[in-house]
Amino acid sequence: MLRACWSRDHLQIFFRNLNKIVADTTTSSNTVDEKYDEWRKIVRFRTVVAWILTFVSFSSLIVQSVTEYNDDFDTGIANPFPHRNKAVTYFFLCLQIWEVGAWLFPILFQVTLFTFLSHQFSSLDKDIIRMIEENGEMISQKVKDIRRKHLQLCKAVSILEQDTQYFMAATYVSNIFLVCFIVYQMVTSGTLSIFTYVSFSSWLMMNTMITLTVSVTAAQVNEQAHSLLENIYDVDMSKASTFESLEMQMFLSKLNGPAIGFTAMGFVTVTKEFILTLGGIIITYFFLLLQFQL
Repeated sequence: MLRACWSRDHLQIFFRNLNKIVADTTTSSNTVDEKYDEWRKIVRFRTVVAWILTFVSFSSLIVQSVTEYNDDFDTGIANPFPHRNKAVTYFFLCLQIWEVGAWLFPILFQVTLFTFLSHQFSSLDKDIIRMIEENGEMISQKVKDIRRKHLQLCKAVSILEQDTQYFMAATYVSNIFLVCFIVYQMVTSGTLSIFTYVSFSSWLMMNTMITLTVSVTAAQVNEQAHSLLENIYDVDMSKASTFESLEMQMFLSKLNGPAIGFTAMGFVTVTKEFILTLGGIIITYFFLLLQFQL
C-alpha cells in the first residue's frame, strides 16, 4: 500500500496537506508540538501491538513445525516441495512471517492515518464549541477560517481515499470470505480436535478484528467530519454580514451534502450503519448454517 501510494504521489501530497493543516493554529488552541506528541504516542503503541501480534503468530508457526500438535503442518506449508527438507521448511516459515507482516502493517498504517484525520475533525468541532463560548455573536466572523480548515481536511480525505478505496475493497472481500469460510468449516466439519478449534478460532478472530478495526476507524472519520453540523446550527448570525451569511450557507451545504469519508471502490461510504449491516449479514449467514446443519 505504501509503495502504491508513494509511486502515484498521493501519499506525498496527503502528508504535505496534513502538515499544513496541523501547522494552522488559526482556529485551534493546541500547539503543533502538542499534536505531534499525541500522534507519536498513538503510532508507538500501535506499532508495538502489531509487532507483538507478529511475534505471537510466528511463534505459533514455530511450535507447529517442531512439535507433533499438527502432523500435517509441515506437509501443508512446504507443498509442493518435500516437507522433510529442513531448508524448505525454514524458507517457508520465513515467508510466512513476511505474509503476517503484509496482513498487519498495511492495516496499521491505514487505520493510523484514519485516526489522525478523525482527531483533526474532532479538534475542529471542539474549537467551534470553545469559540462559541468565548466569542458569542462574534464567531460569525470566524466562520471563514473554520470552513477553510474543514475543506482542507475534506481534501486530505479525498486524496488518501484515491488509493485506500482499493485497499478497503480488498480487505472486505478477503476477510469476509475468510470469516464465512471458517464459520462454515467449524459448523459443518463435525467433531474437530482442540488444536483445530483453537486454530480456527484465532484465525476467525484475526479476520474479524481486522475488518472491525478498519471499519470503525473509517466510520469515525465520517462521523467526526459531519459532527460540526450540530454546533454550527448554534452560531448566532443575527449580526453577521452578507458575506458571513454566505460563508455559513456554503458550510452548511457541505456538511449536509454527500457523505464525507472513505469508501470501498467508491460504491459505499464506510459508516456506522454500514458496519451494522455487515455484521447483520454475517450473523444471518451463521444462523442459516446452524439451521441447515440441525
